[in-house]
Amino acid sequence: MCNLKPYHMTKPLSIKNLILGKFTRKRLLQYMIISAGIFFTLFIISLAFYPKSLNYSILTHTISYLGDYTQNPKGWLFFTLSFIELGLSFIPLIIYIHRRVILIERMWGIIGSLLLISGSFGVVLIAFFPDVHGADLFNDMSFGKAHVIVSFITVILFSAGFTVYGILFLVNAYPKLHEGKPDLYPNARTRYVFFAFAVFGLGTLITQIISNIRNYAWPGPGIYSFPLWEWLLSFTFFISIYWLAYTLPNEIPPSE
Repeated sequence: MCNLKPYHMTKPLSIKNLILGKFTRKRLLQYMIISAGIFFTLFIISLAFYPKSLNYSILTHTISYLGDYTQNPKGWLFFTLSFIELGLSFIPLIIYIHRRVILIERMWGIIGSLLLISGSFGVVLIAFFPDVHGADLFNDMSFGKAHVIVSFITVILFSAGFTVYGILFLVNAYPKLHEGKPDLYPNARTRYVFFAFAVFGLGTLITQIISNIRNYAWPGPGIYSFPLWEWLLSFTFFISIYWLAYTLPNEIPPSE
């Protein structure tokens, strides 16, 4: 057995340690519970304020409809705050994961982490560019168009980042793929994350291609509903970051 070195066992969680993702196991769990609690509280309040007359449904309404200040005048601010908090709270967790991923392969670990951190800033930008109908941002660029661009780029960044991470953890789990190096994290259940990501990612891609070929009207019927898959994929990203931080060991294996 290799000896594992303890990582910040006694240091309090200072602002610097928080930003750098330097958590003890206890502090990590506290951070995840508090940050998730703040997000869901703000998000649920926004949803509760959405006018009942507009019949909000995950089959017909995208997540960002909650940020439409014209249709959700009482709740849009809570949506905005929830996404700002969510995007920023992801960053320390990604840095925490990053410190462990780079031990598998440094360059690709950095690339994967930068993609995910960029995606986190994309979440913050979505808060400022909600799916507002009929409102111009500048000239002929509407809030709706800006939202689509920002959201699309954010999804691409997260998808690319998780793909890189997924390949790295796959390589790590099979020594033959990793120049005979041992599995650094044999007890971490990382495969579940990437299985879920693959299922919902491919599900989104396939259903929307079929919907486009068949010329289904927005938002798409039943299983082809775009908002439905947006909800599923978005929460898959959320769960993936939290699960990786939770399942990876707090103690970092010594580098060679």
